[in-house]
Amino acid sequence: MWPVWAQLDLFGRPLLLTGYGVFAILGAVLGTYLSVRTARRLGFPAFDAFAACALAVAFGLIGAKALFLTVSIPRIRAEGWGPFLGQGGLVWYGGLFGGGAAALVYLKAFRLDLARFLDLATPGLAVGHAFGRIGCLMGGCCHGKPTALPWGVRFPESPFFGGPAGVPLHPVQLYEALAELALAAVAWRLVGRVRRGTGFGLWLLGYGAVRLVMELAFRDDDRGAGLFGLPPSALLSLAAIGAGVALIARRSAASSGLTTETKVV
Repeated sequence: MWPVWAQLDLFGRPLLLTGYGVFAILGAVLGTYLSVRTARRLGFPAFDAFAACALAVAFGLIGAKALFLTVSIPRIRAEGWGPFLGQGGLVWYGGLFGGGAAALVYLKAFRLDLARFLDLATPGLAVGHAFGRIGCLMGGCCHGKPTALPWGVRFPESPFFGGPAGVPLHPVQLYEALAELALAAVAWRLVGRVRRGTGFGLWLLGYGAVRLVMELAFRDDDRGAGLFGLPPSALLSLAAIGAGVALIARRSAASSGLTTETKVV
């Protein structure tokens, strides 16, 4: 855990350079770079890939903060808005929705191939999120349950860490980062080899399953108010799994239809 790397003075006010912020920026830069590189590989306009990714990053931050505030409403009512507006709480699924909506508007406005963009952006999306999860480890957020396993991580007493200090915990941040890197590798291999949109659907299915396991079996931090005894991100993970299955089935059906039509001709 290394929450604060440096404290800078900006116009007489302190500005913290945090481990989470550093890895989040690295993830955004690397993810965008991979997306642009994959775009060139597929013959997709590189500038448009960069522009869509830049919009996704900007509006992803807005969406992530908005969902964090939404799931924190019970605590906000009890503690007031101040602590929640000032701290850097973000929810990944909110970022996915906000960033995805912004990219979709751009792609539709310039009549670009949405399915192709989804596939070329998937490896970068997964790698960028993996770096973000390493940032979570640096910041001490999204911590796991106590464990007796030899790779349990211990966090020190810190105002940035709300869990049990000095107790070995599941490094759920690293679990998820490693899973995302594996999904990124699979998505990279599939680009251009499967029907457009299938790679993104497989990522949705895979990440949704991984996140659901993390939420139900390993996470132990406050994740906000949900439904049916499940935290919000667990419910959204179920939705991601369903969306992934639906997208894969749709693309497979389209592929079968094309094959059948070709045979008839």
